[in-house]
Amino acid sequence: MTDPQFDERDIGAPQWPEIPRVLDVGLVFGAANRVLMSNYGTGIGAMRIVVLLAGPLSLVGGYIDAKLVGPNAIIKPVSMLLGVFVLGPLYVGPAMLVAMRYRAGQDAGEASGSIETIIIGYSRYPTVIAIALIISAINWGLIIAVGLLAWAATTGVGLLAGGLVAVVLGLPTYVFMIYVYVRLGFAMLLSVDPLGTRPTALEAIRLSWEVTSGHAWMLF
Repeated sequence: MTDPQFDERDIGAPQWPEIPRVLDVGLVFGAANRVLMSNYGTGIGAMRIVVLLAGPLSLVGGYIDAKLVGPNAIIKPVSMLLGVFVLGPLYVGPAMLVAMRYRAGQDAGEASGSIETIIIGYSRYPTVIAIALIISAINWGLIIAVGLLAWAATTGVGLLAGGLVAVVLGLPTYVFMIYVYVRLGFAMLLSVDPLGTRPTALEAIRLSWEVTSGHAWMLF
């Protein structure tokens, strides 16, 4: 039985702002602008920390890649590894901070803005890395599949046919990759949310797919 006098606020449960069932681009941008402007200093401070940490690492990775594979190489292994295993979790922090500020509503000033929030992506490092690798594997799988089909057309029919296959299949594949990224783009946030259920990588991906259902192209 539910006590009619019971109120979650009595036990300090978080009161999230109500999210309407129907979202549109203007509504989302308006809400985002209000959150960012009301926490401008916190947001700028968080991004400064991220830039100060990520900038030198990116420069070092780019320098090593230039020496290993050349400055014009399409695949830059060191930068890619740094992006997934070191910088990827770092970029979760500012987004989580904004989400926490929005969730706090008018009590945003009391929401966490500590360094722990900015580096929260490392608090569940294996899960965050697993999510990044799964998403990367999907994207690279699609790219490799298109590349193999184009190569097969080139060897079987000719260079022109291979180029045609690459264009005809490449554009839809690129659009589909964007779609997948949007649908799975909240998985890392869901995995580190301190008020969440601490899901596994696959559970976080499933949750991200569910919460973006019906809103993917609007979010894009």
